[in-house]
Amino acid sequence: MILIDSWQNPKVTQSVRQIIEDKFTKMEQIRVGSILLRPVGMGVIFADIHIEVDGNRKLADVELLTRQVEMVIRSNIPYIKKISVIPHSISSLSVPPGGITPEAVASKV
Repeated sequence: MILIDSWQNPKVTQSVRQIIEDKFTKMEQIRVGSILLRPVGMGVIFADIHIEVDGNRKLADVELLTRQVEMVIRSNIPYIKKISVIPHSISSLSVPPGGITPEAVASKV
């Protein structure tokens, strides 16, 4: 995804990534995908953070995890005013470009 109004700041992007990895990757088994930043005023930014989680987790658990990620970023980087954490299933990200083949489904059964 490309944002027209994106803000390329490797330092902030790396800080966000490091905070999430330090806090969550060991115990929650999540991976940080893309981090998209947008400026919205003087010293204020919005962030879209894509994370990858186990596709077998309950929806309520994933929602709680996204809220926790949001809170830890907000507490460490207060000038990020709006944080959207977008979860993706690790299993859904490994689907081949042509989709799931009948052979692949049969091999799982």
